[in-house]
Amino acid sequence: MTNGSRTGAASTAVLWLALAASAACGRMGYDPIARSGNDGAAGTGGVTDAGGDPDAIMPGGDGGVLEAGTGSCADAGPPCGALKVQYASANQDKPTGTWIRAHLNVVNNGAENIPLAELTIRYWYTMEAPQPQTWACDYSTTVPCGDFMITFSTIVPARGGASDAFDVGFFPAAGTLAAGGQTQGFGIRVGKSDFSDYSQSDDYSYVPNQSQLTDNPKITLYRNGVLVWGTEPR
Repeated sequence: MTNGSRTGAASTAVLWLALAASAACGRMGYDPIARSGNDGAAGTGGVTDAGGDPDAIMPGGDGGVLEAGTGSCADAGPPCGALKVQYASANQDKPTGTWIRAHLNVVNNGAENIPLAELTIRYWYTMEAPQPQTWACDYSTTVPCGDFMITFSTIVPARGGASDAFDVGFFPAAGTLAAGGQTQGFGIRVGKSDFSDYSQSDDYSYVPNQSQLTDNPKITLYRNGVLVWGTEPR
């Protein structure tokens, strides 16, 4: 098990991005890994928390403004469906609180080895009172916590259960998701800089009383910016 966090420089630019239709699989998604000037930019740096402090909260990259799409890849056939995201809530008994804490797992049911750096997980939620946000990797079973990146985006216009989203990406050092394999569980924790509460009961991606990792098509997955798992909010 690995433990720690990575920090990066946040972009000050605001990005508007329309999600174009994808003939292959739902709609195109916003790919923070391709952006420069934020956590998604290789070589822009930060350090790994060598001490493995799970309470070390790091700023995420500024994903800017995201125009939400309405595509779906849930239960679709190839090229959709080989990848999926599983979820368990660490806030199952506290839907209102300081943190959004999601336990996640990416499963590859396909026959192709996939570089993790090509994948982006998007968790959709409501912000309530907007504040700068920070993040931490509480634990990871196989991928070092220092190989995760987080970016935050505002959804314009807001959709049902989603005024904001955070994207979980991977640095190239995270390696490959083997055919028939999975990342195993990892825990992402997101909070506001003023430690004010989130109210998660109406959040699109949140599932109460979900203690075991279970498929969650309301957490979307993108490969090189293309939706390959889940249903975006409407």
